[in-house]
Amino acid sequence: MKSVVKYSILEETDVKLENGFVANLGEREVKMPNLEDIRSRRAGLRMMLIASFSCPLAACAMQPHQIETTSLADFGSAATQVSKQAELAFIDANQTVRRASIEAFIASGALGLNDSSFDTAMDRKTITDWQRIFSALEEYSSNLASLVSDQRAEESATSFQKLGNGIVDGQLGRFTGLAENGTTKSALGLMSQWAGKLMAAKTQQSAREIMLDTDPEIRAILVHLGDAIGTADDEGLRGMVASAQIKKLAPLVSQYARAAAVKDVALQSELIERFLVQRSKDQEQLDGLATVRRSLLRLADAHSAAAQGKEVSLAARLDEISENLGTVKALLTNDATNNEAEMAAED
Repeated sequence: MKSVVKYSILEETDVKLENGFVANLGEREVKMPNLEDIRSRRAGLRMMLIASFSCPLAACAMQPHQIETTSLADFGSAATQVSKQAELAFIDANQTVRRASIEAFIASGALGLNDSSFDTAMDRKTITDWQRIFSALEEYSSNLASLVSDQRAEESATSFQKLGNGIVDGQLGRFTGLAENGTTKSALGLMSQWAGKLMAAKTQQSAREIMLDTDPEIRAILVHLGDAIGTADDEGLRGMVASAQIKKLAPLVSQYARAAAVKDVALQSELIERFLVQRSKDQEQLDGLATVRRSLLRLADAHSAAAQGKEVSLAARLDEISENLGTVKALLTNDATNNEAEMAAED
Protein backbone atom coordinates (compact mmCIF):
# COMPACT_ATOMS: atom_id res chain seq x y z
CA MET A 1 0.00 0.00 0.00
CA LYS A 2 1.20 3.45 -0.84
CA SER A 3 1.09 5.95 2.01
CA VAL A 4 -1.41 8.83 1.90
CA VAL A 5 -0.26 12.12 3.31
CA LYS A 6 -2.29 15.30 3.75
CA TYR A 7 -0.41 18.62 3.59
CA SER A 8 -1.13 22.11 2.37
CA ILE A 9 0.27 23.45 -0.87
CA LEU A 10 -0.83 26.30 -3.13
CA GLU A 11 -3.46 25.12 -5.62
CA GLU A 12 -6.44 26.19 -7.82
CA THR A 13 -4.98 29.30 -9.46
CA ASP A 14 -1.65 28.66 -11.13
CA VAL A 15 0.90 31.46 -10.79
CA LYS A 16 3.88 31.08 -13.07
CA LEU A 17 7.00 32.69 -11.65
CA GLU A 18 9.95 34.01 -13.61
CA ASN A 19 12.10 31.16 -12.29
CA GLY A 20 9.85 28.54 -13.84
CA PHE A 21 8.13 27.33 -10.65
CA VAL A 22 4.32 27.08 -10.63
CA ALA A 23 2.45 27.96 -7.45
CA ASN A 24 -1.08 26.62 -6.78
CA LEU A 25 -3.64 28.04 -4.36
CA GLY A 26 -5.68 25.85 -2.08
CA GLU A 27 -5.45 22.58 -0.16
CA ARG A 28 -5.80 19.04 -1.41
CA GLU A 29 -5.07 15.42 -0.58
CA VAL A 30 -2.02 14.11 -2.36
CA LYS A 31 -0.96 10.48 -2.67
CA MET A 32 2.76 9.99 -2.29
CA PRO A 33 4.49 6.76 -3.27
CA ASN A 34 7.14 7.01 -0.51
CA LEU A 35 8.90 9.23 2.01
CA GLU A 36 11.67 10.27 -0.39
CA ASP A 37 9.09 11.60 -2.84
CA ILE A 38 7.47 13.61 -0.04
CA ARG A 39 10.81 15.13 0.95
CA SER A 40 11.57 15.97 -2.67
CA ARG A 41 8.26 17.75 -3.16
CA ARG A 42 8.67 19.68 0.09
CA ALA A 43 12.15 20.76 -0.94
CA GLY A 44 10.73 22.00 -4.24
CA LEU A 45 8.04 23.94 -2.40
CA ARG A 46 10.64 25.59 -0.18
CA MET A 47 12.70 26.57 -3.24
CA MET A 48 9.59 28.00 -4.88
CA LEU A 49 8.77 30.15 -1.84
CA ILE A 50 12.35 31.34 -1.49
CA ALA A 51 12.48 32.26 -5.17
CA SER A 52 9.17 34.09 -5.00
CA PHE A 53 10.46 36.27 -2.15
CA SER A 54 13.97 36.69 -3.51
CA CYS A 55 12.88 38.74 -6.52
CA PRO A 56 11.48 41.69 -4.57
CA LEU A 57 14.37 41.45 -2.13
CA ALA A 58 16.82 41.65 -5.02
CA ALA A 59 14.98 44.69 -6.30
CA CYS A 60 15.33 46.28 -2.88
CA ALA A 61 19.01 45.41 -2.81
CA MET A 62 19.47 47.27 -6.09
CA GLN A 63 17.62 50.33 -4.87
CA PRO A 64 20.70 52.09 -3.45
CA HIS A 65 22.44 51.84 -6.81
CA GLN A 66 19.31 53.13 -8.55
CA ILE A 67 19.28 56.09 -6.16
CA GLU A 68 22.92 56.80 -6.92
CA THR A 69 22.51 56.58 -10.68
CA THR A 70 19.43 58.78 -10.89
CA SER A 71 20.30 61.29 -8.19
CA LEU A 72 24.00 62.06 -8.52
CA ALA A 73 23.45 64.19 -11.59
CA ASP A 74 20.67 65.96 -9.68
CA PHE A 75 23.06 66.62 -6.79
CA GLY A 76 25.53 68.21 -9.20
CA SER A 77 22.72 70.28 -10.70
CA ALA A 78 21.65 71.34 -7.20
CA ALA A 79 25.22 72.46 -6.46
CA THR A 80 25.05 74.61 -9.60
CA GLN A 81 21.74 76.11 -8.47
CA VAL A 82 23.09 76.95 -5.03
CA SER A 83 26.15 78.51 -6.66
CA LYS A 84 23.85 80.69 -8.73
CA GLN A 85 21.92 81.70 -5.62
CA ALA A 86 25.16 82.68 -3.87
CA GLU A 87 26.28 84.68 -6.92
CA LEU A 88 23.00 86.64 -6.99
CA ALA A 89 23.25 87.22 -3.25
CA PHE A 90 26.77 88.60 -3.52
CA ILE A 91 25.89 90.92 -6.40
CA ASP A 92 22.86 92.23 -4.54
CA ALA A 93 24.78 92.63 -1.28
CA ASN A 94 27.54 94.49 -3.08
CA GLN A 95 25.07 96.96 -4.53
CA THR A 96 23.66 97.74 -1.09
CA VAL A 97 27.03 98.10 0.62
CA ARG A 98 28.41 100.18 -2.24
CA ARG A 99 25.38 102.50 -2.20
CA ALA A 100 25.74 102.99 1.54
CA SER A 101 29.45 103.83 1.21
CA ILE A 102 28.66 106.35 -1.54
CA GLU A 103 26.11 108.09 0.71
CA ALA A 104 28.64 108.12 3.56
CA PHE A 105 31.36 109.52 1.29
CA ILE A 106 29.12 112.35 0.04
CA ALA A 107 28.06 113.20 3.58
CA SER A 108 31.71 113.33 4.68
CA GLY A 109 32.47 116.20 2.29
CA ALA A 110 35.68 114.52 1.13
CA LEU A 111 37.06 115.75 -2.19
CA GLY A 112 39.48 113.07 -3.34
CA LEU A 113 38.17 109.90 -4.95
CA ASN A 114 39.89 106.54 -4.53
CA ASP A 115 38.87 102.89 -4.39
CA SER A 116 39.44 102.57 -0.66
CA SER A 117 36.67 105.10 -0.02
CA PHE A 118 34.00 102.68 -1.18
CA ASP A 119 33.20 99.40 0.49
CA THR A 120 32.15 96.08 -1.00
CA ALA A 121 30.56 93.07 0.66
CA MET A 122 32.30 90.38 -1.39
CA ASP A 123 35.03 91.22 -3.87
CA ARG A 124 35.40 89.46 -7.23
CA LYS A 125 38.18 87.21 -5.95
CA THR A 126 36.05 86.02 -3.04
CA ILE A 127 33.09 85.31 -5.29
CA THR A 128 35.40 83.33 -7.57
CA ASP A 129 36.62 81.36 -4.56
CA TRP A 130 33.06 80.34 -3.72
CA GLN A 131 32.48 79.36 -7.34
CA ARG A 132 35.54 77.09 -7.20
CA ILE A 133 34.07 75.26 -4.23
CA PHE A 134 30.86 74.60 -6.11
CA SER A 135 32.79 73.60 -9.24
CA ALA A 136 34.66 71.04 -7.14
CA LEU A 137 31.33 69.68 -5.85
CA GLU A 138 30.01 69.43 -9.42
CA GLU A 139 33.12 67.56 -10.56
CA TYR A 140 32.87 65.29 -7.51
CA SER A 141 29.26 64.50 -8.44
CA SER A 142 30.25 63.78 -12.04
CA ASN A 143 32.97 61.38 -10.89
CA LEU A 144 30.50 59.53 -8.67
CA ALA A 145 28.02 59.23 -11.53
CA SER A 146 30.76 57.83 -13.76
CA LEU A 147 31.68 55.27 -11.13
CA VAL A 148 28.07 54.11 -10.81
CA SER A 149 27.00 54.11 -14.45
CA ASP A 150 30.15 52.94 -16.17
CA GLN A 151 31.73 50.88 -13.40
CA ARG A 152 35.15 52.27 -14.40
CA ALA A 153 36.59 51.83 -10.94
CA GLU A 154 40.24 52.54 -11.68
CA GLU A 155 39.52 55.54 -13.88
CA SER A 156 37.07 56.97 -11.34
CA ALA A 157 39.51 56.53 -8.46
CA THR A 158 42.12 58.38 -10.49
CA SER A 159 39.60 61.15 -11.18
CA PHE A 160 38.92 61.57 -7.47
CA GLN A 161 42.64 61.71 -6.75
CA LYS A 162 43.13 64.34 -9.45
CA LEU A 163 40.25 66.37 -8.01
CA GLY A 164 41.80 66.16 -4.55
CA ASN A 165 45.18 67.24 -5.89
CA GLY A 166 43.52 70.09 -7.78
CA ILE A 167 41.85 71.36 -4.62
CA VAL A 168 45.14 71.36 -2.75
CA ASP A 169 47.49 72.57 -5.49
CA GLY A 170 45.27 74.77 -7.61
CA GLN A 171 42.62 76.16 -5.30
CA LEU A 172 43.50 76.36 -1.62
CA GLY A 173 46.09 79.05 -2.31
CA ARG A 174 43.33 81.20 -3.76
CA PHE A 175 40.88 80.77 -0.87
CA THR A 176 42.42 83.57 1.19
CA GLY A 177 39.53 85.83 0.22
CA LEU A 178 37.17 83.67 2.22
CA ALA A 179 38.87 84.72 5.45
CA GLU A 180 38.65 88.42 4.58
CA ASN A 181 34.86 88.60 4.46
CA GLY A 182 33.49 86.56 7.32
CA THR A 183 34.09 83.03 6.08
CA THR A 184 36.72 82.08 8.61
CA LYS A 185 40.05 80.49 7.84
CA SER A 186 38.82 77.07 8.92
CA ALA A 187 37.23 76.78 5.48
CA LEU A 188 40.71 76.11 4.19
CA GLY A 189 41.20 73.28 6.64
CA LEU A 190 37.84 71.74 5.74
CA MET A 191 38.65 71.81 2.04
CA SER A 192 42.03 70.24 2.76
CA GLN A 193 40.40 67.43 4.75
CA TRP A 194 37.94 66.75 1.94
CA ALA A 195 40.77 66.73 -0.59
CA GLY A 196 42.62 64.22 1.55
CA LYS A 197 39.63 61.86 1.51
CA LEU A 198 39.37 62.16 -2.28
CA MET A 199 43.05 61.46 -2.82
CA ALA A 200 42.74 58.35 -0.63
CA ALA A 201 39.87 56.92 -2.72
CA LYS A 202 40.45 53.27 -3.54
CA THR A 203 39.54 51.50 -6.78
CA GLN A 204 37.41 48.99 -4.89
CA GLN A 205 35.27 51.64 -3.21
CA SER A 206 31.72 52.08 -4.41
CA ALA A 207 30.17 55.48 -4.97
CA ARG A 208 28.17 55.04 -1.79
CA GLU A 209 31.26 54.21 0.24
CA ILE A 210 33.02 57.32 -1.06
CA MET A 211 29.98 59.46 -0.27
CA LEU A 212 29.71 58.08 3.26
CA ASP A 213 33.42 58.62 3.77
CA THR A 214 33.41 62.23 2.57
CA ASP A 215 29.99 63.26 3.92
CA PRO A 216 31.30 64.79 7.19
CA GLU A 217 33.71 67.07 5.30
CA ILE A 218 31.17 68.10 2.65
CA ARG A 219 28.59 68.85 5.31
CA ALA A 220 31.11 70.85 7.34
CA ILE A 221 32.10 72.91 4.28
CA LEU A 222 28.52 73.74 3.32
CA VAL A 223 27.45 74.51 6.89
CA HIS A 224 30.49 76.75 7.20
CA LEU A 225 29.53 78.67 4.05
CA GLY A 226 25.99 78.94 5.38
CA ASP A 227 27.29 80.45 8.61
CA ALA A 228 29.25 82.97 6.53
CA ILE A 229 25.97 84.11 5.01
CA GLY A 230 24.72 84.53 8.57
CA THR A 231 22.54 82.54 10.95
CA ALA A 232 20.56 85.71 11.73
CA ASP A 233 20.01 89.15 10.23
CA ASP A 234 22.71 90.66 12.43
CA GLU A 235 25.41 88.11 11.60
CA GLY A 236 27.73 87.38 8.67
CA LEU A 237 26.88 88.79 5.28
CA ARG A 238 23.29 89.36 6.40
CA GLY A 239 24.56 91.57 9.23
CA MET A 240 26.82 93.49 6.87
CA VAL A 241 23.92 94.13 4.50
CA ALA A 242 21.54 95.07 7.33
CA SER A 243 24.01 97.68 8.55
CA ALA A 244 24.44 99.06 5.03
CA GLN A 245 20.67 99.27 4.61
CA ILE A 246 20.44 101.66 7.57
CA LYS A 247 23.34 103.76 6.31
CA LYS A 248 21.80 103.92 2.85
CA LEU A 249 18.72 105.58 4.34
CA ALA A 250 20.74 108.44 5.82
CA PRO A 251 19.71 111.02 3.16
CA LEU A 252 16.02 110.21 3.61
CA VAL A 253 16.32 110.40 7.39
CA SER A 254 18.03 113.78 7.13
CA GLN A 255 15.37 115.01 4.73
CA TYR A 256 12.66 113.96 7.15
CA ALA A 257 14.35 115.79 9.99
CA ARG A 258 14.33 118.99 7.96
CA ALA A 259 10.67 118.53 7.02
CA ALA A 260 9.74 117.89 10.64
CA ALA A 261 11.61 121.03 11.73
CA VAL A 262 9.42 123.25 9.54
CA LYS A 263 6.31 121.13 10.18
CA ASP A 264 5.86 120.20 6.53
CA VAL A 265 3.27 117.51 7.25
CA ALA A 266 2.68 116.56 3.64
CA LEU A 267 6.39 115.98 3.01
CA GLN A 268 6.72 114.17 6.32
CA SER A 269 3.93 111.78 5.33
CA GLU A 270 5.52 111.18 1.94
CA LEU A 271 8.94 110.49 3.46
CA ILE A 272 7.52 108.13 6.07
CA GLU A 273 5.79 106.18 3.31
CA ARG A 274 9.03 105.98 1.32
CA PHE A 275 10.87 104.89 4.46
CA LEU A 276 8.43 102.06 5.18
CA VAL A 277 8.42 100.85 1.58
CA GLN A 278 12.21 100.76 1.56
CA ARG A 279 12.37 98.92 4.87
CA SER A 280 9.99 96.31 3.49
CA LYS A 281 12.30 95.85 0.50
CA ASP A 282 15.27 95.68 2.85
CA GLN A 283 13.68 92.81 4.75
CA GLU A 284 13.01 90.99 1.49
CA GLN A 285 16.70 91.32 0.70
CA LEU A 286 17.64 89.82 4.07
CA ASP A 287 15.08 87.06 3.55
CA GLY A 288 16.71 86.30 0.21
CA LEU A 289 20.10 85.94 1.89
CA ALA A 290 18.54 83.66 4.51
CA THR A 291 17.16 81.53 1.68
CA VAL A 292 20.66 81.14 0.25
CA ARG A 293 21.83 79.89 3.64
CA ARG A 294 18.98 77.37 3.75
CA SER A 295 19.95 76.13 0.29
CA LEU A 296 23.52 75.55 1.45
CA LEU A 297 22.25 73.50 4.39
CA ARG A 298 19.82 71.58 2.19
CA LEU A 299 22.65 70.74 -0.21
CA ALA A 300 24.49 69.24 2.76
CA ASP A 301 21.33 67.32 3.69
CA ALA A 302 20.94 66.13 0.10
CA HIS A 303 24.45 64.68 0.07
CA SER A 304 23.86 62.92 3.39
CA ALA A 305 20.55 61.51 2.13
CA ALA A 306 22.15 60.24 -1.08
CA ALA A 307 25.01 58.68 0.89
CA GLN A 308 22.53 56.88 3.16
CA GLY A 309 20.21 55.83 0.33
CA LYS A 310 17.27 57.89 1.61
CA GLU A 311 15.57 58.55 -1.69
CA VAL A 312 12.50 60.41 -0.40
CA SER A 313 14.57 62.71 1.79
CA LEU A 314 16.97 63.35 -1.09
CA ALA A 315 14.18 64.26 -3.50
CA ALA A 316 12.64 66.65 -0.96
CA ARG A 317 15.94 68.45 -0.43
CA LEU A 318 16.59 68.78 -4.17
CA ASP A 319 13.08 70.12 -4.74
CA GLU A 320 13.53 72.71 -2.03
CA ILE A 321 16.82 73.90 -3.51
CA SER A 322 15.18 74.28 -6.90
CA GLU A 323 12.30 76.26 -5.40
CA ASN A 324 14.75 78.41 -3.44
CA LEU A 325 16.45 79.50 -6.66
CA GLY A 326 13.15 81.01 -7.79
CA THR A 327 12.68 82.64 -4.40
CA VAL A 328 16.16 84.16 -4.42
CA LYS A 329 15.65 85.52 -7.92
CA ALA A 330 12.35 87.08 -6.85
CA LEU A 331 13.71 88.62 -3.64
CA LEU A 332 17.16 89.71 -4.72
CA THR A 333 17.20 90.45 -8.42
CA ASN A 334 16.37 93.79 -9.99
CA ASP A 335 17.51 95.46 -13.21
CA ALA A 336 20.90 96.40 -11.77
CA THR A 337 21.44 92.91 -10.35
CA ASN A 338 20.51 91.27 -13.63
CA ASN A 339 22.84 93.55 -15.59
CA GLU A 340 25.74 92.88 -13.26
CA ALA A 341 25.04 89.12 -13.31
CA GLU A 342 25.13 89.16 -17.10
CA MET A 343 28.44 91.06 -17.06
CA ALA A 344 29.89 88.52 -14.60
CA ALA A 345 28.76 85.67 -16.85
CA GLU A 346 30.43 87.32 -19.86
CA ASP A 347 33.69 87.70 -17.92
